[in-house]
Amino acid sequence: MASTTITIVVPALTVGRNLEIISSTQSGAFTLAAIITCIFSPILFNRFYQEEPEDFKKTVFISLGRIC
Repeated sequence: MASTTITIVVPALTVGRNLEIISSTQSGAFTLAAIITCIFSPILFNRFYQEEPEDFKKTVFISLGRIC
């Protein structure tokens, strides 16, 4: 997800600068915010997400007479 965010933000900022909707300073600020978000969001998610006991249920799959 993080790489998707960067690949969407950078071209959008380039278009905005070319159309003179945003300045280079604003573009830099948005780029920095996107990079910080892409770095820290997964770290914070992993730190605060707690798996529930039902997340650990093992699934048995039987295919052609074999148990996998």
